[in-house]
Amino acid sequence: MKDLHAKREAVRHPVAEMYARECAAGKLDRREFLTRATALGLAVPAAYGLLGLAAPEAHAQEPQMGGTLRMQMAIKAQRDPRTWDWSELANACRGWLEYLVDYQRDGSLQPVLLESWEASDDATTYTLHVRPGVTWNNGDPFTASDVAHNIERWCDASVEGNSMASRMGSLMENDAMREGAVEVVDDLTVRLNLSSPDIALIVSMADYPAAVVHPSFTGDDPVANPIGTGPYLPVSYDPGIGAVVERNPDHTWWNEGNGAYLDRIEFIDLGTDPASWIAAAEAGEIDLNYQAQGDIIDIFDAIGYPRSEAVTAATIAVRFNQDNAPYDNKDVRLALQKAVNNAIVLELGYNDLGIVAENHHVCPIHPEYAELPPIEANAAAAMARLEEAGHATTEFELISIDEPWQAETCDAVAAQMRDA
Repeated sequence: MKDLHAKREAVRHPVAEMYARECAAGKLDRREFLTRATALGLAVPAAYGLLGLAAPEAHAQEPQMGGTLRMQMAIKAQRDPRTWDWSELANACRGWLEYLVDYQRDGSLQPVLLESWEASDDATTYTLHVRPGVTWNNGDPFTASDVAHNIERWCDASVEGNSMASRMGSLMENDAMREGAVEVVDDLTVRLNLSSPDIALIVSMADYPAAVVHPSFTGDDPVANPIGTGPYLPVSYDPGIGAVVERNPDHTWWNEGNGAYLDRIEFIDLGTDPASWIAAAEAGEIDLNYQAQGDIIDIFDAIGYPRSEAVTAATIAVRFNQDNAPYDNKDVRLALQKAVNNAIVLELGYNDLGIVAENHHVCPIHPEYAELPPIEANAAAAMARLEEAGHATTEFELISIDEPWQAETCDAVAAQMRDA
């Protein structure tokens, strides 16, 4: 297996080489290149090698085994992973539900339950190599059939809220997995036959609703019957209160010794008021806060909490309800966008922590991102367009949830619309 793996690392891909040339010419940054190259199947060392660089080595301290981590995080009612719409739902289950691949901080994709993969030159055929030796915590072997089963689940657009279906379009037909799209070649190999090129397919498998479930999972609560491949098991799960996971003593994890150092993780739900998070931190009642936004970041800095940052595609979408008038009118939508300066929204709503939105759903770290001309706000032009659309005196309603950064973001949008 070592020789085969080394051979796969040495595989060169013409599209990845093209990306490397674009990176050298300054058309792609390094992170964007690493995402695109590894998404096509290049191992991280090979991707760095195309840039003439050595892959960085981890220089972590020797991990300390055991102990308990207490993290403040919202605990929401669970449901089918493919319908998860909050990352907190995934975080509480990651101890036993793992993923095929994982996004790294440098933008690269690392294999998890897959050992490796390759894409054809035109990105219409992917060959997935399943990691050997992985077992479910009920003793069943993890095989290519399990991978195919999960892809079929992701392709089922008839399931309300299944966001994975929107990512699997090249494998689908009539709201389900297309016949012949997924082939189980042998116990450790799956071939994907796409109807059109898709360089983001593997990237989509790293997203949090892509947690891999056992074939016996019926689409209800993953906590109730926690069969997974990971090293932990849930002890308790109470929405609005908290959840606890502990190391599973009856399961030999495939990645033993490379993670899962804690004995126990406690998720503590302290509500939506950041003041309660800060009070708990100062009182030593939590070790970690799931996330901090806006002004409270400075407060956590002041009390000595170390800050961790990551580039993600997380964003806020102030969305039009296009199924109802007047938002079914494109001129109305464009006029309202024209009234809003997104740089001001970022400054007032999120303390300038991030990058300015571009009014579409493709983040700069997405492998298919392309830079577009900047959006220019123009209040007079916005009002003129509304007048042309017959909606100069229409009252528009903007609804926000109460979390401070989201409410403040929407307040900034509303203020600019009123001014226009």
